Amino acid sequence: MDTNKAKFVLESFISEMRLWEIKWGKVFDEDNQAIFSDDNLNLRRTELLMVYNKYLSEKVLSLEQSRTMALPFSMPPEYNQEIYKEDTINQIQISFEVNKNGDKYRIYYLIFEKNLWKIDKMKILELNWKTSRQLF
Repeated sequence: MDTNKAKFVLESFISEMRLWEIKWGKVFDEDNQAIFSDDNLNLRRTELLMVYNKYLSEKVLSLEQSRTMALPFSMPPEYNQEIYKEDTINQIQISFEVNKNGDKYRIYYLIFEKNLWKIDKMKILELNWKTSRQLF
């Protein structure tokens, strides 16, 4: 199993989500009302879904995601994360722990689906697993 490819997928997801947050944070800073226009809401949702479709598993994509409805972003970016630990679970599943500002933050679980690594679960460490595992 090539764990480097799985790690690259997660790093790419985190990077694209961080860029999405930074972009929309700048739009908000420039004109905090413009971000709520129909055009900007549609564009934010379209951009977010493009990232999701590229990196998330079919199971996750089939679930209702609150982020795709509310389109929240934070400044500084929530996705200012770095991978610090990996754990191979089996031939088709691997987990990565990430930190944010040096603190343990989340665990991402990737699966090998249709010959690609996809993000299948995410656990926010300070929240209950059952309520936090699918919030992207």
